[in-house]
Amino acid sequence: MHKNMTLINNWAAPYGAYDCIFNAAVFWLELYELKTNPLYQYNWGFFYDPETDIFGPNVPKQSLLSFLREIYGSDLKEIMFEIPKNEWLMIALNTYELSYIKDLYQRVEQNHYVLAFWDGNNVTICDPFYKYFETISLSRFYKLWSRFMVPIIVLSEPNTSQIININYITPYILQTDYRKQYHKTTAQIVAQLCKLESGIQNKELDETLKRYFGCFRSFILNRYKHFQDDLKNPYKLKIVGGWSAILKTLFLILSGKHMDVQKIIQMLLNIVELELEYLETLSGKDTCSCIGVN
Repeated sequence: MHKNMTLINNWAAPYGAYDCIFNAAVFWLELYELKTNPLYQYNWGFFYDPETDIFGPNVPKQSLLSFLREIYGSDLKEIMFEIPKNEWLMIALNTYELSYIKDLYQRVEQNHYVLAFWDGNNVTICDPFYKYFETISLSRFYKLWSRFMVPIIVLSEPNTSQIININYITPYILQTDYRKQYHKTTAQIVAQLCKLESGIQNKELDETLKRYFGCFRSFILNRYKHFQDDLKNPYKLKIVGGWSAILKTLFLILSGKHMDVQKIIQMLLNIVELELEYLETLSGKDTCSCIGVN
């Protein structure tokens, strides 16, 4: 077990509940006392997942893993079944079996990434978002994982001598046709929001509103971390404030106030245009020579 594990006691998760793999990655980097700012700079996405009806601000998993390899020098790999001893793992467990996640335990089956470490006898589970860790048997570990059997990520020790030039790291989304991505995803989110006005049953409506509340909260946290070292950037308050305003409006709906879905949609369209404007200012930025080695 790593000497810095006590970090979890006072650790504040940088991202939201739906961003578990990113929270796990940040905690792992901080265990080795590495700067996390490069990841905050890079982790800018915009997606909608129709299977889970979740939208969010993060990069795809494989892009995250590639970034950890290139920028932090970890020779990480994905495996099935046979986990190595004395290596940190990122693993997706079934929330239905996780008793410490009160609102999902015995209710919802979904992936939830945590860190894990096998010493040859038992496995220690470390969930930084919930400030939880527990030592369990290897058989119990595999049971928690076996429902979805998502490949297990083996995190080899990062290269702590690697020099990272943060000035050359730009948001992931600039590597894509980001305007097309924004327009497609925005249309998907708007379509889902419009369904809120179409007579969804109360219980389903309540669960959907809570899920979307978590999604919008993820945007606030993600964009705040992106701008945290750029205090004078004129887009910081506008973008973070824009997402915060949507969350406040959604909170009023959850509290039983008037359901003004069209207001949320208009606010979403405004913040999308603002983010596209910001990304346009970065689109010509040189992204070469991101890293160096002592």
